[in-house]
Amino acid sequence: SYLPQNTMSGTHEKTAIITGGGTGLGRALALRLAREGYSLGLIARSEEPLIGVCAEVAEMDGSAAYRICDITRPEELKTAMEELVQAWGGRIDLLIINAAMIGYSKADRAPDEKVRRILETNIMGSVHTLHAALPHMLKKHSGHVVAISSLGAFQNWPGGGLRYYYTSKRSMSLIFGTYRRHLRSQGIEVSIMHPGWIETAMFSSDRRAEKGEYVDTPESAADKIYDAIRRQKSVLFPFPLFLRIQRQNLTKAIRLVLSRFCELVEL
Repeated sequence: SYLPQNTMSGTHEKTAIITGGGTGLGRALALRLAREGYSLGLIARSEEPLIGVCAEVAEMDGSAAYRICDITRPEELKTAMEELVQAWGGRIDLLIINAAMIGYSKADRAPDEKVRRILETNIMGSVHTLHAALPHMLKKHSGHVVAISSLGAFQNWPGGGLRYYYTSKRSMSLIFGTYRRHLRSQGIEVSIMHPGWIETAMFSSDRRAEKGEYVDTPESAADKIYDAIRRQKSVLFPFPLFLRIQRQNLTKAIRLVLSRFCELVEL
């Protein structure tokens, strides 16, 4: 891994570390935070996108450094976090846990290894990231942890190709909800963000047209998340999609109860 030499000695007014900071929402958050005056530490598995984001930040007269790292490897992650923290004067003001694996198109063709990687990255990778950063925050008794979950976490009966992704995000939300209660007394805030569908290169034009009002661009999602960060709040969006998910949950619950009731009547 490589740490660019564009860091500056001395104290930085605001510092942020973002996992999955090279593409999509992670890139959009990095650029938004750079505009707000944050010095950035970026972590991802691929180097080329990180180089590009650091170059964009430099064009904005901002400061950014990166490390290549797999968040499922705790020791590797701990080293990367330590080097980035020291590059910005030994402090983390903001940690955004964004790196994730989404899934695949056909659940019935999902290999066991892919399922393992999704759950390991999205659940344990997120926990490893927090544990790598936490000692630096506890030392200062301050900091803000932002976990990027998904509206899919509210699906009670996830199906299709994203079932393991949604299940992992539900677990992430529950875990970080527990951390929020524990860390607040130690001066550390935890926010959980639940965005809906975000347009990426993998988002087809047909799917974009189908989802319509439920789709955010990475930039519009980053703006909503930054507003919540500024207020130290959690957020879910878009709200119409959240309501749609809740209606689906209610419909499935009613069908399940009726099905069980019919089984009992037949007995």
